[in-house]
Amino acid sequence: MREITHTITLPFDVRTVFEWFKNLEKNYIQWHPVAHQHFEWLTEGPVREGTRFSFVERIKKHQHKITARITDYKKDEKFSWASIKIQAHSKYLPDWLLTVFCFLFRVRLNVTHLFEDGPLGGATITTRQQVGSQLAVFGRCVDFMMDALVLNPHDHQSHVAEEWEYMGRELAYRHPPVDEQ
Repeated sequence: MREITHTITLPFDVRTVFEWFKNLEKNYIQWHPVAHQHFEWLTEGPVREGTRFSFVERIKKHQHKITARITDYKKDEKFSWASIKIQAHSKYLPDWLLTVFCFLFRVRLNVTHLFEDGPLGGATITTRQQVGSQLAVFGRCVDFMMDALVLNPHDHQSHVAEEWEYMGRELAYRHPPVDEQ
C-alpha cells in the first residue's frame, strides 16, 4: 500500500476547522471546487464511528466514486474512514473493469485526519492516506498498476495539499482568523 502524509497549520481554532469538516454535505465541493463533485451521508443521525458516506471526485482525468465508513471518530481530534467500495473511471479502461479490479484485488483507501492545537491558537491538521491492495502476494503488482492507470503518487499528494489550501481559503472567507479577533 502507498501512504502519503500531509500536514498544514491553519489560522483557525481546531473546533472551527473540525465543525467545517464534519459538515461535508454542505462543504465538500468548496473543499476542492475543481475536483470534488458530490458528497452524501448514507447513515442518518450525528456523525460517529460506523457512519457511512459516499463521494465523487475527479483527480486529473480519473473519476472516483467511493463509499466509506467512519472507523474512528473523536470530536475535535480525529476523523478516520475506510473505503467499502471503490468505483473508478480511467481514460484507459472501462468503469466496470476498474470496479471489478478493485473488488477482486481488495483495493482499499484508508484516511485519517488528526486535528491538534497549533501555534497562535490555530489548528494543525495531519492527513494520512493509505491506498492499495490488501493482498500479500499480488499486492505490489496491483499497486503498480493502480499508480500507472488510476492515480499516480504525485497527483495524489498534490490533490491532498490542494484540498487543505482550498479549505484554508474557504474558512478565511467565512471566519476571521484567530489572530484578528
